[in-house]
Order: sequence, then C-alpha cells, then structure tokens
Amino acid sequence: RKLISEIETMKLYMPLSARVYGFNEVGETNDAYIGMSDRELIDFKDNIVAAIKNNELPEEGKRGLMQWYHDDDEVNKKVLSVRPLVEIIDGRLMGVMECSIKSVLNDAEIKKLKDYVSGQTSDGWGEGFEQRPVKTEEGEIYISFWNSAPGWKICTEKELQAQRQLFSEMSL
Repeated sequence: RKLISEIETMKLYMPLSARVYGFNEVGETNDAYIGMSDRELIDFKDNIVAAIKNNELPEEGKRGLMQWYHDDDEVNKKVLSVRPLVEIIDGRLMGVMECSIKSVLNDAEIKKLKDYVSGQTSDGWGEGFEQRPVKTEEGEIYISFWNSAPGWKICTEKELQAQRQLFSEMSL
C-alpha cells in the first residue's frame, strides 16, 4: 500500500438537483415547486454551504461521513474523512465529497468509496439534507446530491476532467 507523505485531498463530484418553493403574496411558502438548474444554483452557493455546515452532526467530528462507515477494510484505514460541499465547475454548481486520505486508493477501493458516498447521498446524509429547506430570499430550496436520472454518477477529479475534455472536443 502506497503511503502519502502528507494527508491529501481527493474529491468526488456529482451533479446537484434542486426544487424551489417560492413565496406567495402573503409571504407563505407556495405548495407548488419549480425545478432549479445547477447553473441557477450558483446564486445560492453561500446559502447551501451554510446549510451543509448546519447539517453537521457533533458525532461526525474529525471523520465527517466516514463516522458511519463500518467496514473494517482498507477504505476505512486510508480515508480519514469525507465531507460534503459544493463547488462551481464550468458555470455549474456541483456537489462534492471532499475526502482526506492518507494512502492512495486503488481502483477497487475508489469504487467502494463511491458506492459508500452514493449510499450516503441517496439514503443517509443526503436523504436528511434534501428534506431540510435552504432558506433564501426567493423561497425555500431543497437540494439533492443524489438523483435517479440516467447519467447521474459520482466522478473522481480525473474522470470529471475526462468528461470536460470530451465535452469540449464535442463542442468544437
């Protein structure tokens, strides 16, 4: 197992989806919602970052979402922490899981970590997060880090770069 001289950061990226419930004329939240694109979400990045921070549980401490990883395996030994955040990538707001690692993960370990993160975004952390509104002046936004739509997937930075390159070449 290849050790890293210092703790490194590995990021896993995923598309976000969102729905917004605006306010009616008396300032109450509407019953109907509209979808919001990842490009529109950029305007609410600070609100979303604050909501992620407010969603942290005290027991997650130093490990973040790795606190809930229970397999006694190499992934658990190599990945010190996993923390959700958002970043602007190519004019889109994307969900990110920032992983602090102390040893390089092989392909099988990366797949297992992605599977774990997918579970956290669909059923664990993400299920709770997407049920709590992000308050904004425009209304309440519900953000999902997971989506069942075709094409949704978690990418490493390298995979994201390859997708961006492919898209760039297709645009030409």
